[in-house]
Amino acid sequence: MKCLLSTCIVSAVLGFGSPAIAQYVTHDQTGAATVFDMWKRYANTVADCGTPRRPAFLCSGLFLRGTVYSDTYRFWNYGPSSVEATAFSWLRKDAKFRQFASDHRHGYVMRAMFDVPTDYIQLEVLCAFPVDAGSHVRTEAGCGDASNTVEIERSCQAEGITTADAWLEDYRVNRKSHHRQCGFDVRPAFEPAGAAAFMQFVYAHNFADVLDEHFAVAGASNNEVRIKSWPHSDGSRVPIWAIFWVNKDPVTGAPSMLGKDAAQKDQMAIYQDSGNFIPIVQIALPMKPDQDPAFLYAAEDQAPLNTVLCRRFVDKAQWVNRYDPGVQANRWTLQVTPTDCGRLSQVNQLDSFYAEVVAKYGGDSQWLVENKGGVRRQLACLLDQYRNNTTYNIEPFRPNVSHAEAVAAQCNPI
Repeated sequence: MKCLLSTCIVSAVLGFGSPAIAQYVTHDQTGAATVFDMWKRYANTVADCGTPRRPAFLCSGLFLRGTVYSDTYRFWNYGPSSVEATAFSWLRKDAKFRQFASDHRHGYVMRAMFDVPTDYIQLEVLCAFPVDAGSHVRTEAGCGDASNTVEIERSCQAEGITTADAWLEDYRVNRKSHHRQCGFDVRPAFEPAGAAAFMQFVYAHNFADVLDEHFAVAGASNNEVRIKSWPHSDGSRVPIWAIFWVNKDPVTGAPSMLGKDAAQKDQMAIYQDSGNFIPIVQIALPMKPDQDPAFLYAAEDQAPLNTVLCRRFVDKAQWVNRYDPGVQANRWTLQVTPTDCGRLSQVNQLDSFYAEVVAKYGGDSQWLVENKGGVRRQLACLLDQYRNNTTYNIEPFRPNVSHAEAVAAQCNPI
């Protein structure tokens, strides 16, 4: 299955047991929706996201970071040079480039902030530079003074530079030095009119000097946006939208597969640790300023995730006290939302799934009030019969019966 932009339509399917429960969305459906929505964010050239305090990056454009695969660290966690902030590029129809820093051929895409679920890490953008800023040698989380220059660099606003034209004049005065350029501060605490400040960064992409950096000289520059680094974790609450690989050489335009293998390794790593399926998407960056990128999802690009042993089976869960028609009384139900890896886990991982449920919720009063020992059997039945339900209802008050009896009772033995 291949899906390019809007060629695939994703539909919701109702699940077993209740018309209000949607069926599980498959990997291919997720991938198709991802490329469609990535294109919408790329093409949405708004100046703000509703108010002058809401910069356009909150609801439009794509944050992309090129990475290098390693067995010694996880790509979503910051490295030694990114403790305070992490460098990204921002791609939109009016802010283009044709090559990532260091000619990275794979990496990942972050969701726009307004698309991030409330229980995920909420990202904070600090500053934006129209061309690569060499932020690894700068102070103030990469937004301030460059250590390899004699002069003192500050934010554009601190320098009295508030327009793209003024930024260009300063850039030329400093002989187009990447380290001498100023960046636009977009932190709410320092820039109440953050939307206007960020748009100066966007407008600068129209200047011939910047276009020459992004397109005329191979490997010269991408833009750079600094995002405050988030705590190290298993990746389950990092708002990663997609893993990408660049499917053509940025200089010659010839087809290239250099990033695909590393992208698959990254996909398996975050799937194993977080349980989340993050689709791999091919990206073809524009070769010329008047061209657009292409985003492509292909099922054959995805890693063999069925070979992965999960480390996280439960995404989230909550206790609900509800009426059960079998016992004709209210009972506690643990509504479990499994991770994608947990949902697709094989029989040999059942004990690990059950152990995680017990470790996280087995000490709760709702579990202990009436525990008849049937949770493992109920979980096995649900994975066998109703694996594709979005949530699994697990109830400690149910007895431990044979698998055949559990199936006959639709996983709700009494």
